[in-house]
Amino acid sequence: MTKRLLILVGGVMACWLLLALPARRLGAGEDAVIQSGLAALLCLVPAVLVMVWAGWAFRQNAEHQTYVVLGGGGVRLFFVLGAALFLTEIAGLYRGQTAFLIWVGIFYLFTLALEVGLLVTALAKKST
Repeated sequence: MTKRLLILVGGVMACWLLLALPARRLGAGEDAVIQSGLAALLCLVPAVLVMVWAGWAFRQNAEHQTYVVLGGGGVRLFFVLGAALFLTEIAGLYRGQTAFLIWVGIFYLFTLALEVGLLVTALAKKST
């Protein structure tokens, strides 16, 4: 469980470094680093929560594992979209800046793919 969490956090941080630093150098400036870092954090928090929940569910019966599969996507989507909506519309911090929403989309998809890969690998190891 801890190994999967470290891979998840390390993978998101590596993705952030590989995308934000070149974006900064190519003219997006410090805003690219800040916006991408915030987007990565917004996507990482629910992914870690779902990963912890899945670790608990893997030790339970199949019904709990089904809840993680179905509920994990909802938790992630609700948290990320809610936070992005709050930052862009309610707080007005990034109002009118589509770059922030693009960063959220990139990190959402990357985090989702990494998390699903880790969970499928864990389930495959458990079933053997």
